[in-house]
Amino acid sequence: DRRWCSGRGMSKGLKTPWTSKQSSVLQEAVDRVFGATGEKLTGLNFSLTIADPDVDECPLIGCSSGFGTLCGYNMDEIVGRNCRFLVDPVPKKFVSSKVRNLARDFCVAVKEGRSFRIPEQDREFWMPRESGEDGIFCAQMNARKDGSLFANMFYLLKVELDDKPYIIGLQTELPRTT
Repeated sequence: DRRWCSGRGMSKGLKTPWTSKQSSVLQEAVDRVFGATGEKLTGLNFSLTIADPDVDECPLIGCSSGFGTLCGYNMDEIVGRNCRFLVDPVPKKFVSSKVRNLARDFCVAVKEGRSFRIPEQDREFWMPRESGEDGIFCAQMNARKDGSLFANMFYLLKVELDDKPYIIGLQTELPRTT
């Protein structure tokens, strides 16, 4: 089970295919940090994605197996795509255009080598002020492959490997409120 990062998902820095084994190893690392059942953070389960801002559309070039579990897609349906595929099917009344713009602006800033700060007028009360210039917290309604909706809270963080920028995304489904 391999997915080559080619075509729309070609990464200048990734020369090997992303495999299911790598996906599982990455999820194991996430689970070691947060606990396999989220017990270390009030029962929340986390997953991780890696995106390449130097490629058009900032596609995902890798993900943990938990990301597939979260959204219902197989790895070969995820790698090479921009995360918009989780938002586009959501009815417009449930989509925050502010969050879409913040995430897009963050990715553009990383690509251009600029720092990014959430404009004060766009900051939500729950967003940490100390997240720095290299990361942002967001929450957005997403759709799984089966069409069911879920509230996705995610942290996007700029990292550099071998002097090349990447965007790491840490995601969790927010619990439903009644």
